[in-house]
Amino acid sequence: MIYTNYYLITTSTLFSVPVFYGIYKRKYGLSAVTSVAMTCSLFYWYQPVKGTSKNADLIVSKISGFIYFAYGLYNMNNNFGKMIGYSNMALMLSCYNASCILYNLNNPYWVYYHMSFHLFTVFGKMLVIGFSN
Repeated sequence: MIYTNYYLITTSTLFSVPVFYGIYKRKYGLSAVTSVAMTCSLFYWYQPVKGTSKNADLIVSKISGFIYFAYGLYNMNNNFGKMIGYSNMALMLSCYNASCILYNLNNPYWVYYHMSFHLFTVFGKMLVIGFSN
């Protein structure tokens, strides 16, 4: 179980992809939001203990998710992109929920669901940045 945080640091680092893509697409606000979320996630997973870093990660990730959802809802004019986005959001939330349940049951497979949650989150952010005006 010692490698758990390293796996999650790796998937958290992937948030840099939508950061740079957002800069490329001139979506500086979304890039900034993702940068803050990535930083909080990396700080938490570097040493995952209860406290300020965990609370910051939980709060910032939810705010970031809300911002991206609202931005995509109001700025994506492509119905195909929205359909993929809604499907991705369902998978993302399912993986997060499964990771929480398995973590509470002390099941070591929770980490794979949480890594999948990170990957679906990266994909969703790329989708919003790519399909929005």
